[in-house]
Amino acid sequence: MLTVAQAARRLQVSPGLVYSLVAERKLAHVRIGRGRGLIRIPEEAIQEYLARQQVPAGERKLPPALPKLKHLRL
Repeated sequence: MLTVAQAARRLQVSPGLVYSLVAERKLAHVRIGRGRGLIRIPEEAIQEYLARQQVPAGERKLPPALPKLKHLRL
């Protein structure tokens, strides 16, 4: 299991982002100890997170249509 700092290095992001992903429950983790405890991230959680973040090649999404603003005249 990885510490937050080790997971951040593995993902090439800041430890703050890893803490955010943990808080939002987007990155599986284990808390060890009482209270807030120590956060440990299994290797498999890193792989699962990266797999969920992949965008298939060739898939193109159009941006959402902008709302019409009545108070502005173009």
